[in-house]
Amino acid sequence: MLTREDKSHGMMRTEVRSAAGDFHLGHVFDDGPPERGGLRYCINGAAMRFIPMENMEVEGYSYLFPYMEEKRREHNKP
Repeated sequence: MLTREDKSHGMMRTEVRSAAGDFHLGHVFDDGPPERGGLRYCINGAAMRFIPMENMEVEGYSYLFPYMEEKRREHNKP
């Protein structure tokens, strides 16, 4: 992830860009929940591509399976 100052539209913001392609993804703000690091990401929906779980391996994202399983377990804790 890359960041840069964005002074457009009369605001001072931090733009978030993709590391590989240097494309605009959205913005990050410092008014997020303090217990989660204080950052709030506003990522544009058009910057995302949904990949169904059953297609993740063929698309090259199987390395994310352990992370997803860990998050599933955290979410399902009693």
